[in-house]
Amino acid sequence: WVWLVVADGKLAITSTPNQDNPLMDGVDGTAGIPILGCDVWEHAYYLKYQFRRPDYIKAWWDVVNWNQVNAWYEDALAGKAPSADGATAGAALAGKRTPASFNVKLGFEANAQYGK
Repeated sequence: WVWLVVADGKLAITSTPNQDNPLMDGVDGTAGIPILGCDVWEHAYYLKYQFRRPDYIKAWWDVVNWNQVNAWYEDALAGKAPSADGATAGAALAGKRTPASFNVKLGFEANAQYGK
């Protein structure tokens, strides 16, 4: 994974192995509040892009919701980590505005509901 994080009030770019993230204790990389992440594991793009990771990343930029990233940046400056609760955050994660709710516990426990 590659992440854009807010660490000590400044933006930083970091990466983490496997399913790790910048909020985890003892993370390998820069610890901070993530405001944008891109999965660069081969499984994220292989079916469509095969070994063309640069093409995958170029297409990924087309779907970034910069309004949501900006909101998460403002929250991170105040020390608040992004939340996947509510339709706005769900829409940012899912790509369109539909009723959604997410409960995420970093450490791989997750629940989601769609179309309430």
